[in-house]
Amino acid sequence: MKIFGDNDSKKDPTLITSWFLVHLLSGIILMYIFYIYFNIDIWIATLIVLGLHTLYEIKDLFINPLFYPDTNIKKNHSILNSIGDTIGCIIGILIVIFFIKNKNNTLFLSLVIVYFGLQVLFTNLNIN
Repeated sequence: MKIFGDNDSKKDPTLITSWFLVHLLSGIILMYIFYIYFNIDIWIATLIVLGLHTLYEIKDLFINPLFYPDTNIKKNHSILNSIGDTIGCIIGILIVIFFIKNKNNTLFLSLVIVYFGLQVLFTNLNIN
């Protein structure tokens, strides 16, 4: 078990990988959309974001292995890494709650561009 690492697997779990940044950004972006943009109550917005992120992690852990049993496509994630990804999402939520108070289209667009840029970069570099 590692706290920080480049790769995660069920045999060698890692809490925080490079993808932690993507999950942090997803927490920021989703919380921005629900709490700042749509002005949904802070607790409801938080539950929506955590619910969506939890569904994503369930897909990563349990559903992808069913559909890709003979490949390495996202079938080897550890529960520890899902916990680390969720911590990243929660930190993103907290960043919005404590530091972003008003709509800022430039900030939002910049976050979305960085989010997708990191996804493309990590996927093309085969970062697990």
